[in-house]
Amino acid sequence: MSGITTFFNNVTKRLCIYVQYMWYELIYAVIGFKAIIEDIKLKSTNKCPIINKNGEVAIVTGGSRGIGASLVKKLLQCEMTVIIGCRNIEAGRKTIENIRKNGVTSGEAHIFKLDMESFDSIKKFASIISTKFTFLNLLVNNAGIMFPSYHETTDGFESQLQVNYLAPFYLTHLLMPLLIKKESSRVVNVTSAAHFACKSIHFDNMNLKNNFITSLAYAQSKLCLLLFTQELDRQLREMNSNVYVLAVHPGIVNTDLFNDTPLKKLCPWILKYLCKDEDAGATSVLAPCISPSLKDKGGLYLSNCSITTPSKTAQNEILQKELFSYSLKTLKINEFGNEDFNKMAALVNSFRNVLYRNSSVIGRTFTRTAAVGVYSNPRKHRVQQILLPESTYLAIKRCASSSNIDPAIKSEIETRVMNVIKAYDKITADKLKLDSHFINDLGLDSLDHVEVIMAMEDEFGFEIPDGDAEKLLRPCDIIRYIGDRQEVYE
Repeated sequence: MSGITTFFNNVTKRLCIYVQYMWYELIYAVIGFKAIIEDIKLKSTNKCPIINKNGEVAIVTGGSRGIGASLVKKLLQCEMTVIIGCRNIEAGRKTIENIRKNGVTSGEAHIFKLDMESFDSIKKFASIISTKFTFLNLLVNNAGIMFPSYHETTDGFESQLQVNYLAPFYLTHLLMPLLIKKESSRVVNVTSAAHFACKSIHFDNMNLKNNFITSLAYAQSKLCLLLFTQELDRQLREMNSNVYVLAVHPGIVNTDLFNDTPLKKLCPWILKYLCKDEDAGATSVLAPCISPSLKDKGGLYLSNCSITTPSKTAQNEILQKELFSYSLKTLKINEFGNEDFNKMAALVNSFRNVLYRNSSVIGRTFTRTAAVGVYSNPRKHRVQQILLPESTYLAIKRCASSSNIDPAIKSEIETRVMNVIKAYDKITADKLKLDSHFINDLGLDSLDHVEVIMAMEDEFGFEIPDGDAEKLLRPCDIIRYIGDRQEVYE
């Protein structure tokens, strides 16, 4: 009887797996059909003009083939320095040769070995990049695999989980110190509409080894990437960071990723007529990389060069935070972005505290930064938009000196602050005008010179000598004068 029971249990188990497999095939068919229809309907919106990005540096993982190779071509046309991270260096060289043969002579290309199935390889790649380049404007986490049979990487993770999610997480972590060195840097994660097929993250069985269904594993990995995109961008906004994170679905694209799919095996010819070509897919990815309309925007999900809505599961903030914590723990990362990045972030927060303390002095529309005569929306907390008075700069410099921070980062901070101070003199009087919100908050009916001086003296608690007051002809001059002489907030 035990033999018969075991037999029926095995049959039942296999039947359940088969039913689950067919269920996911059906879900994928529905999602794929909807995505193809969307690609056709939005074909006219799937456009992104090439713009000059000379002097900027980009990394494209998996840039030797498929969408990645087409994206590399477009970024080179933007005159960027493009770094390809790929497993096969020779394949990367051939990609660049083909691009050059096709007439693209602009930009500069570099190729370095990167195996997303090995964290050691990722760490080595990041180390090389950090040695050879001083900053990074764009990181495109494009490399991915789809529907392989079950196998684990050298690090012990299911291959799709590592290549499609954990590897981009780890690489972004390692490269963050380079990304924060430039204004409005972007991280673009190439995900998929397949994330709609996954309704939860299986934290107790992330490899999905038992009853493995490759399509579910793929969907989970792409859902993870979307959850990570939104959580990381939220954290970066809280830190007032200049790095923005976006996710993009390139569309249903006829690439070699489909090689292991039943459709490609049964009807290989049909994909040519149903799917986007690689160039169209790369255009969808290019938009979050360079589009001016997406400057200083993050946490978004795009498709066909348009912002769209991900699944409800992907929007779950609790799940986003839980996955982020799991990933940190799994990869043995104490704080995302390396110690120096977090020290920098802490320092930026201290800057913000200095600049935004007592913002009610000038009212809701203007923050403490109006003390140097420049607008700034307190809801955005954009530190890099601020012009600092000399006294605040000295406070920041003192704060940097007292923090245990890498000298290169201290130098970068000081350089950035000095640049914004120098930029003060280049701003026109029109940009420095104080609007009605400021007038009303100080109880003024006009921007009379004497009234402004008296009001500012009352607000800031000290008197401006008559000799100095005569030299302060514009409200912004008065404000900066006070800011430069005001006691530094500690």
